[in-house]
Amino acid sequence: MKLSKDNLGQLADRSRGGRPLVMPNLLANRFVADQLGKKSATIQDQLAFAERYDYAAYLCIFYSPFVDLVAKWGEHLQWEEETIEDEAVVHRTRTLPTPYGELREQTRYHKKHQLTHHVEEMIKDADDLKALTWIIKESVGVLNERRAEIKQALLDDIVPKVEQIRGRGLSVIHFWMPNEEVMCPHFTQVSMIYFVYDYPELASELMDEAMQYSQFLVEIGIEAQVDAMQTAIWGYEQWSPKLYENFIIPYITPISAQTQAAGPLFWVHTCGHMKGLLEQKMYHRFGVDVLECLNYPPAGDVDDWPRLRRFVPEGTVTKGNLEDSLLWEGPVEEIKRKTWQILEESEGYKHILATSNNIFDGTPLAHFEAMLEAVDEYSQQRGLG
Repeated sequence: MKLSKDNLGQLADRSRGGRPLVMPNLLANRFVADQLGKKSATIQDQLAFAERYDYAAYLCIFYSPFVDLVAKWGEHLQWEEETIEDEAVVHRTRTLPTPYGELREQTRYHKKHQLTHHVEEMIKDADDLKALTWIIKESVGVLNERRAEIKQALLDDIVPKVEQIRGRGLSVIHFWMPNEEVMCPHFTQVSMIYFVYDYPELASELMDEAMQYSQFLVEIGIEAQVDAMQTAIWGYEQWSPKLYENFIIPYITPISAQTQAAGPLFWVHTCGHMKGLLEQKMYHRFGVDVLECLNYPPAGDVDDWPRLRRFVPEGTVTKGNLEDSLLWEGPVEEIKRKTWQILEESEGYKHILATSNNIFDGTPLAHFEAMLEAVDEYSQQRGLG
């Protein structure tokens, strides 16, 4: 399937009578690797797998969190890590000495249930906040001091990958917005809310620092000629409209403008609830070209997609959403029923059928094939090409 940012909207247009565009989120490539009997799948493996099953390939390159990436160029910013595994759980501890004391992160991940994890509090007191401020400002300092070197290293990594997929799928750089760069590596979901309410000036100051990295990545993506710059935002189950106004809108709108002015698509993934964002027309303010992932209950709150669809900015391509947990657990009949429902509810619009975030390790191939079989059955019944 020939795909690029120039024809994405045309291929996704469900009013044109063609076969629905399918683009599973095979971000970590483990699913493809498992089907091929490999430890990891190359880009060429993923392209061949996409051609075998006739879906649109999607190359997503991650560059977050920036404090970890920049640490490669600053020895004083490198965390010491220790990982211990048992039969079910991975235990990871990271420590970093700072002028204000040692920061420590302890995480536990369940091997089979990938979204089951626990992160202990890293920021516990005022000294830890000083240490966080030091880490972010030192990281941005290293970025600016060694900007040309870091830029070339990232381009050397990105450009060959983009060239492999050009014309055969979409190339996307995924990056966190400044609020996530400050929050995600250092706070739990609860403590980050306390932080922005209790220390709004410090939160804004650190996000302003992190904004330099976001703009830097967009600059690199433009030079590498990627098809899209993709970021993720939280839904209203976590951030209120006021927090959006103070900590997301001021950063996402200039990044969107920077991206679109140079050619790439601006692609927004919403983690969680998005009904309120749609109804309040937040996405109109973002200037979004591609919008995902339309989580249906119980994972999300898109409970009436035909009604909510009218709140999507005109011309925006939507993408979603067969829940990864449903694809993993089944049964096949429910996978087919849900796929059919999504296709019916997106008729007449620019829409890409997709999974949510990723395809979980251990997802049966028969479940993946059931989703694609439902697309074929739907297309045949509708007489689509």
